[in-house]
Amino acid sequence: MSLLKQKNKKIRNISQNEIMYMDMQELLSPFIIQYIFKYEKPIDKNLLDFAISKVQKNFKDCFVKAKNNIWIEDDSPIKTVEMTTDVEDILTLDLFQKKTNFSEKTIEIYSLKNRGSQYLIFRLSHSVFDGKGAFLLLDNIFSYINDKEPTSCNNFQNDEDFIKDLPYHNKSIDISNEYHLKGEVKGIDKVRFKIFEIHKYCQAIIPKLAICLSSVFKENSVKFMIPTDIRKYKKDENIVSNLVLPNFINAGINDKWEDINVSLITKMNNNSELNKKSVKHFGYRYIPKSIRKTFLKWLFNYKVKQKSFMGGAIISHLGRVDFEKYKIKDNKPLSFCSLPVQQPLIPFSIVISEFENKTTIAFSYYENQLEKKYLDELFETIDNYFNDYINYKKFNDTKKNFNENFIDCIFENAKKNPDKVCIYTENRQYTYKDLLIRSSEIAGYLKKQRIKYQDKIIINLNRSFDYIASILAVFKTGAIFIPVDKKENEFRINLIKEKSDAKLIINENSLDKITDSNDNNDEFYNYKAEDTIYCIYTSGTTGEPKEVRISLKNFSNYIFWANETYKTKNGCTMPLFTSLSVDLTMTSVFLPLISNGAIKIYKDEFSSLILDKIYNDNEINVIKCTPTHLTLFKNNINIKPKEWLIVGGENFGTKIYNNIKKYNKNIVNEYGPTETTVGSCYYICDDNTNNYKNAPIGTPVFNTEIYLADENGEIIKEENKIGEIVISGFGVGDSDKKDNFRKFNDKDCYFTGDLGYFDNSILHCIGRKDFQVKINGQRLDLGEINSRILQIENIKAVETIYYNQRIFSFVVSDKKYTQKEITEFIENKIPKIALPQKIYFIDNIPLSDNGKTDRKKLENYIKEDYPKTKTDNEIKKLIQEIMEDEPLDLEKDNLHQMGVDSLGMLLIGQKLSEKYFNNDNKEKFLKEYISKISGMSVIIIEELINKYKK
Repeated sequence: MSLLKQKNKKIRNISQNEIMYMDMQELLSPFIIQYIFKYEKPIDKNLLDFAISKVQKNFKDCFVKAKNNIWIEDDSPIKTVEMTTDVEDILTLDLFQKKTNFSEKTIEIYSLKNRGSQYLIFRLSHSVFDGKGAFLLLDNIFSYINDKEPTSCNNFQNDEDFIKDLPYHNKSIDISNEYHLKGEVKGIDKVRFKIFEIHKYCQAIIPKLAICLSSVFKENSVKFMIPTDIRKYKKDENIVSNLVLPNFINAGINDKWEDINVSLITKMNNNSELNKKSVKHFGYRYIPKSIRKTFLKWLFNYKVKQKSFMGGAIISHLGRVDFEKYKIKDNKPLSFCSLPVQQPLIPFSIVISEFENKTTIAFSYYENQLEKKYLDELFETIDNYFNDYINYKKFNDTKKNFNENFIDCIFENAKKNPDKVCIYTENRQYTYKDLLIRSSEIAGYLKKQRIKYQDKIIINLNRSFDYIASILAVFKTGAIFIPVDKKENEFRINLIKEKSDAKLIINENSLDKITDSNDNNDEFYNYKAEDTIYCIYTSGTTGEPKEVRISLKNFSNYIFWANETYKTKNGCTMPLFTSLSVDLTMTSVFLPLISNGAIKIYKDEFSSLILDKIYNDNEINVIKCTPTHLTLFKNNINIKPKEWLIVGGENFGTKIYNNIKKYNKNIVNEYGPTETTVGSCYYICDDNTNNYKNAPIGTPVFNTEIYLADENGEIIKEENKIGEIVISGFGVGDSDKKDNFRKFNDKDCYFTGDLGYFDNSILHCIGRKDFQVKINGQRLDLGEINSRILQIENIKAVETIYYNQRIFSFVVSDKKYTQKEITEFIENKIPKIALPQKIYFIDNIPLSDNGKTDRKKLENYIKEDYPKTKTDNEIKKLIQEIMEDEPLDLEKDNLHQMGVDSLGMLLIGQKLSEKYFNNDNKEKFLKEYISKISGMSVIIIEELINKYKK
């Protein structure tokens, strides 16, 4: 007998509100609170069931079943039910229509797998719990899952008991406000759900939502019920039962949401929800059940005949759901929604929840109760009001007529201004006449080599007068030039020559063979608009360089856009100091030449000294470089601000922007993959730039359209939703890698692999979706490194990652190699920037649950490894200070092996010169330091310091 009493232990009386909910469920619809979490990985059922059993054991009074008019303890174990389905929309599952027998069970938990997605579903009877109460219980389940201390919660009080000691109001609730439905009321069938996911937080969302509903109802005043949590009156009470009472707001089609919001806040501050009628219901519990059900059924039928409802909607606001709290170990939720509990005497129930910078609005309604046309109008209104849609038509309104032959413009300028200086080198000045003469000499040589229309010619020269003249010489023959940086290794140059089938390489040796030519023809070849004029070779996953072909029309569109945008029609002077093998440099070469301007060539390896000279040269008024170049800016130069600083090739951080903005009148962030011709999108920085981590990339250039595509290849319509950047228009070139060129939105497009989003119609780029990275403006495919390392005998697997601005490779091998051996094998086969800072030798490449490389585990190798070394060497200590928080391996003597990249080495040189030298020998030190930078070691630095200190 004692065991029986214990098993049937009374918890408390069932309140009148809870009895009404039970009647509603039996008669009409499932009164179930349903929380749906979507997870990245499969749910650990054993761990979940263990946590549930712990909560059942420690919070017994929260697990109840109904007997007569009381809740009694329910000690039957709750297990997670596993389900597998295959539906397009899981909200159509019969599971969400399922009712609960309160005399048997009031909590159900499901682990659902649908089309590769993992869901965890909690269903709790609304007759026992309200939304806050359900979360109190869930919080404890997840506390046990994640080894955290649970919080207290209980079910000892109902709403009637709770407010007994509170100063509630005696006035009745005014629920008389009704509105009449314009369409047909057809009765009820299944409850249906509609979810809106908005990619931002929404201020004052309840009154705004009420305004939207009222505009569709077309009524001057519609009453909305706003459930409010009364636990605030007893803050230490974590009670799971129904402690939510109604507040009401009125909203008409002509009202302002600001006024409604003030009204709602005032009511909540006045505690107007605490009134007697909220819980008493005129002795509802004492009416026999059959009469109660008959009354409810009659009331509903009466409203159907009247084509009216008792209010506009019940709008609940759950607040912010912290996904960190609802992780299952390392399995973090991807999304969340709470399905509303539908009541038949109102058209809609709505639950609002916030998570991870998003807002979800979930609607419920009866399938046959509202006319479809009416529903469509309502949902379109809500969708348009809360989702900021991208106006692609306005954004891509970039049509512009332009001169389709920029080469013609260069030669016309040269003929009209033969004596104007167009190129400056360290030693001399060259006029346009000099340029034409030299280009004719080189063109004569090319003709002797039988170079003809659309032949490919590699230009492998230093930045020089002859480099510019060689390009114009190619234009005179109708050929195609391929710029290859002089620093490029011989292996890669030969690969490019073989892949391109280049007819000739122009280098210093070939130029030495050129004698004066009688070919004084200053005419260029009459290219067709679609003819290729240059090719760029970028890194490829197979280890083979990838060819990108740019036509006359492609480049003319870009360069004439730049000429107009940067206001250089009357000429500009630009420095040429960036790598010749990247398309970013094309602006510095051709913008001055088409605008009757000049180029100042800096032949030396880039350093802070060059940046100083550029900014101290008042004739230079336009600069183009990468953000990394600007990291060496000193902030102590007294110069006249440049008209334009054009930044491209990498994400442009606002920290760098703030460091250099006062030295430039205009700063523009220019974005564009090589395949879409230098720049496809631009943003002129302003006061809003600092609102973001990186400067936006802005809006398209002439005759260019840009879209965002989701994972399914569909166009993204909403702002603040991340997708792949897709580009179409005159700038899209051609490539031997065709996978990224395909139809989108009925246009021929290039899928960039870059991820971006729109904010207030301005485009932002946040990084790559694949494993391509940009280092110092040069695009690198990490797969190329893997491909080269795999060519080494006995190496079974390789994975390379870009972490903390550095490259790391992880190698699985049957033979014991050293980092030095692998580096020596690959260093002449890949670009220097691609050499791994460190190579880890591991037993196997870790995989995630989806079978792909677990990159987080690889990052953990690096985190655990750095920084772990200390040093007594003064120079090494100083190097670590200069590199600030960068983790360096100070056991190594070579700066590259320490983890310092090439621009980092330049920064170290600059800081060392400032610390150890005066102005007289600072430049001497830096010049020798830069000349030895490829093999830079601490010993060499010490020798240089001792040499120039003297």
